[in-house]
Amino acid sequence: MAVPAVQPGVIIESDGSPVKIRLRRVRDSDADDLAQAWRDQGEVYAALDPQAFTVPPPDGLGPWLVDGLASQADPDHRLVLVADVDGRALGFIVAAVVPPHDSADRQTHRDLASPRVRIEALAVRRAHWRSGVGTRLVEAAENWARNRGAASIGVQAFVLGPARDFLDALGYVPQATVLGKRLEPREHRAPRD
Repeated sequence: MAVPAVQPGVIIESDGSPVKIRLRRVRDSDADDLAQAWRDQGEVYAALDPQAFTVPPPDGLGPWLVDGLASQADPDHRLVLVADVDGRALGFIVAAVVPPHDSADRQTHRDLASPRVRIEALAVRRAHWRSGVGTRLVEAAENWARNRGAASIGVQAFVLGPARDFLDALGYVPQATVLGKRLEPREHRAPRD
């Protein structure tokens, strides 16, 4: 049996039927689905590094996400999109324009002279990983960035997480390394006289 070719913006359901991914604004009815995507992400990353990541509690998470995402949307400066199949939210992306640096002529990094776009959040319900949903969201952010004159698009990804391989496959290459160190609280000492 021949495997059908997958068109951009289409996912293949478990029964083999193609379904179109629709990108749209966030709506109140997305609360449970987006909370699941956010918690799925938390579960994967918390398992990889429980000191750095956690799984947010479900109580009130969906409405908090929907309100936060809706309040951030700004067509010229901040993209907020939900991937939808048959009215169900499968994931979301948030991307923001970073304007040229005021002193770009004195900086060593060329991209600082042009607008850039930073992907700030990307989450897809785990049941839909590797189905094309994340790719569709990232490609939409890339197109949005191009339409705003961005010279580049960037995203920060946890070095041990699955997003690294996903982003590598989309042509993203490491450009910097963010180093971190956990700081233990200092013992409280009485002030000296």
